[in-house]
Amino acid sequence: MDDGFYRAFEDRYRGSRELIKLRLKTYLPFVRPLLDFYGKGEALDLGCGRGEWLELLAEAGFNAIGVDLDNIQLAACKGLGLNVRTADAIDFIKRLPDANMVLVTAFHLVEHLQFSQLQELVKEALRVLKPGGLLILETPNPENILTGTSNFYLDPMHQRPIPPQLLSFLPEYYGFRKVKILRLQETVRPRKKEQMSLLDVLNGVSPDYSVIAQREGDQSLLEATKDVFDVDTGCTLEQIISRYESYTDCKITSLDHYEQQAFKKEHSLELALQQAATWFVRNEDRPVREDVIAAYRCFLGREPESESAIQGYLKAKNVKGLLKAFSGSKEFQDRINRFGPSHPEEAVYVSYPRRLSLYFLDIVMGIYSRLFSGKAAKKVIAALPWLKEFFRNLFRQQIVEVRLEREKRLHQNMYADTDCLSMFSLSILERLKQKVNTKRSRVV
Repeated sequence: MDDGFYRAFEDRYRGSRELIKLRLKTYLPFVRPLLDFYGKGEALDLGCGRGEWLELLAEAGFNAIGVDLDNIQLAACKGLGLNVRTADAIDFIKRLPDANMVLVTAFHLVEHLQFSQLQELVKEALRVLKPGGLLILETPNPENILTGTSNFYLDPMHQRPIPPQLLSFLPEYYGFRKVKILRLQETVRPRKKEQMSLLDVLNGVSPDYSVIAQREGDQSLLEATKDVFDVDTGCTLEQIISRYESYTDCKITSLDHYEQQAFKKEHSLELALQQAATWFVRNEDRPVREDVIAAYRCFLGREPESESAIQGYLKAKNVKGLLKAFSGSKEFQDRINRFGPSHPEEAVYVSYPRRLSLYFLDIVMGIYSRLFSGKAAKKVIAALPWLKEFFRNLFRQQIVEVRLEREKRLHQNMYADTDCLSMFSLSILERLKQKVNTKRSRVV
């Protein structure tokens, strides 16, 4: 790899020196008890890079040494007066004597190693640490889906991501007393957010984590680090998924509630539309109703049915219901059936104009029954057989013409359809009145 490439790469993708130093301050509460116990302790930073951690250790009072293979990076460290060596990390730690260090650290180094090298590093760290000493290994967190599937592979030197469970198992297996997983660099803790998105699941887990392991040592030193080891940090992928599922379940429940409210509002609107239709029948069609009342009084000599009866005519949902609403002879019912569907049981909506036409036919049939019932009517019919034929032909023509008119005006304005049928039916009544009066005068 070209000289200076990795330095330029880290400057762009890892962050500035100031940012990295700020992040690394997270570890100071873990290492300060070592100074209190050992005084000016020896510390080793493997893969020290630009030396941010070495600066913090020197400021805290440690006698720190850094190791790296990148001479460009080490030149920057030497310019800051830091104690660094050009060496392979594994080879260097192997040459150290036993129980020589109070702290061994490796930030974003272990993902560059083969697994056998990582095992060797952990074993050697245990050997060179003093009792109660700390090992800190920081690496990208593959629990973060975006990190584990994309960002990790930006670095051409990375071997493979290491799950937290695997990296924490190594120091446990080789004999460290305490081991902690520390999740790092969360922007917002998703488990504290009231709202969650899919992005929180994909990128909400800590992008980095570290394993902090403490060697067996003096009980007072172990107690001094107990509080920081017990602090809960970050979220696991399982926790975020569980949190997201709970959030989506709440959203679904809320949407179900809104849907029920929408159904209730829809039902209220349907009722309002029905009431509006009733209002239209009562108010907008007043001229037609007045014609009906006038026809009843003129030709039948009585007042029309009650308002509820009229409403029954107009609100029938199918032909069978319409027949129940109307009164009259079977002949009249047969004629009504010819205006409807072939099956009376069929639940078809009978339009408002059609109901008006049937209503006027009821009036006409009432006159027909009134004129030609009883002995007197039979005598009139016997004396004037042409009158009976006239009514028969008249009603046959009315049925055909109304059906044709209905088909012609099916897609036209309801008012026009209603006015046509109303005028047509009243014209028949007027013709009937004239014919009956003329024939009666002749009979007399």
